[in-house]
Amino acid sequence: MYPNDARAKHIIIIFWIVFGITILDVVMRVSLFNFYTNWENGTIPSEQEKSIAVLQMAGMWVLDIGMLVLCCVFFIRWFRRAYANLGRIGVRTIYEEGWAAGFWFVPFINLVRPHEIMTEIWNKTQLQLNKSTIVSSSIVNWWWGLYITKNVVGTIAGRLASISEKLNSNLISGLINENLGQGITSIITLPAIYVTIQMIQQMSKFEEELAIQQQQQEYLNNNI
Repeated sequence: MYPNDARAKHIIIIFWIVFGITILDVVMRVSLFNFYTNWENGTIPSEQEKSIAVLQMAGMWVLDIGMLVLCCVFFIRWFRRAYANLGRIGVRTIYEEGWAAGFWFVPFINLVRPHEIMTEIWNKTQLQLNKSTIVSSSIVNWWWGLYITKNVVGTIAGRLASISEKLNSNLISGLINENLGQGITSIITLPAIYVTIQMIQQMSKFEEELAIQQQQQEYLNNNI
């Protein structure tokens, strides 16, 4: 099996950075929500204040997109290798290793298959260890549940903000609802990131134990 600890460390670092950025995003969304609410209620901001608000939203949008791409790339690299390593030690997997990356990009199927593969990685890696008990995969269920919830809430929030803006013909009203929705999404994102980090750390421990066990077995085989 190929080492996967470096990839695990990289994605964990990235997720902690995103965790900090998400806290900043929540603070910013609250600030912008208050800013646009006061504007709608009659407190007209200066041109400078308007420019600052626009720059805040644009800056966070760019930062969010950049970190999303990094998370996707580094997580899928770790995820695919963890799945591929099962095959490398002779464990039969449900799908070919390429689907550990591919399923993420197939509409509707990506709502089910990544969770199925992660559960398979979690359980089958442990089964190869010389242990009498297996750690429950409940954290995998929490990881996927929070991931789906975050995406659903984010999508609904965006749609509602757009509908509100069209119905009221009021850009300010739309911005209020957008920042409220995105703020709620960011709050849900925080536990989602934390659970993901915990899952990767635990999975990485299983892989390290398995790698040591494989090395010991190879040593014994070579010296018999």
